[in-house]
Amino acid sequence: MPEALRITVRATDPDGAYALDTFSLTVEDTTNQPPVVQNSVGSQVAKVGQPFQLNLKEYDIEDPNPGDTLVLTASQPGDRSLPGWLHFNATNWVFSGKPSMWDTNTYADRQHTVEVRISDGKASTIISFYVFVEGESFWELFIKAAAPIGTVLSLLAAAYRYYDLLWNTFCGRWYRLPEQYAVVEQEPAYQWLFSECARLQGKKIKKVRVLKDGDVLPDKKLRPKWLLHDTDDGALRGTPPAKTEGAMTVRIYGYDGRILAEFELRIFKDQTALVAYTAALRQPTKAKKGAALGSMFQVFRRRRGDNAGEMGKGLLPLDGGDD
Repeated sequence: MPEALRITVRATDPDGAYALDTFSLTVEDTTNQPPVVQNSVGSQVAKVGQPFQLNLKEYDIEDPNPGDTLVLTASQPGDRSLPGWLHFNATNWVFSGKPSMWDTNTYADRQHTVEVRISDGKASTIISFYVFVEGESFWELFIKAAAPIGTVLSLLAAAYRYYDLLWNTFCGRWYRLPEQYAVVEQEPAYQWLFSECARLQGKKIKKVRVLKDGDVLPDKKLRPKWLLHDTDDGALRGTPPAKTEGAMTVRIYGYDGRILAEFELRIFKDQTALVAYTAALRQPTKAKKGAALGSMFQVFRRRRGDNAGEMGKGLLPLDGGDD
């Protein structure tokens, strides 16, 4: 309160008579003072999924001018509205809210600057503080959950990328075909039609490569000159010249890099050599069948002999001789 001054006034006439009067004078300061915040508001932390609250009355906000009513408003810099999750009650001066996983950054806290304007109608004071939203964001959770899926997809992508290599390496039994034969300088010429192979039905042929002893031909040629790939009717044909006897591997590739068909093409000097080779292939098969049949009879004979030995009976030997 301003102090009152006591003032005495004396009036004197020419004859020396005087009169006194005393009164009080109070000088009031009518200058308006802005609101004052006694305790500064420091940085605040809000956690994802947990309630957040900040009461500004705890920071002793006052107005030096008695009787003034304070009005508080809150915003972000540039008069931008507060984040959607954060609310300010201007009646009780309380901030409240609960941030979600969408209200923070991936692998980092999200920072909000909050400005509070305190006005008494004539003057105002602005205070500001930071609110950091910490916790796991939606995208961080999504990345964690999707990591195993990403690994599986990467493996599938790698498998798809190297599908042709895997197929060509491990699925040979699916695309290998029986041997083909040709005779040097024989007419009619050797011919193999793709349409006669069930595995090539409806397939688009990209190239036909010939390997000699497992290696590509010299100068990286696809095929020997005499073996032509006729793309019009889908066939391999040609007459092997002299001195080309031997075996070579013929591979037929699709546009995805897979081997669609593979077979050995054996070239013989003459028809006699071809007949001898095919006969040799069949001979071991017959011998194996005969050996198996003979073994079966031997086992049967031994068992009969064991059961009838005491009776002096047995089976006749396989060569027709006497016991």
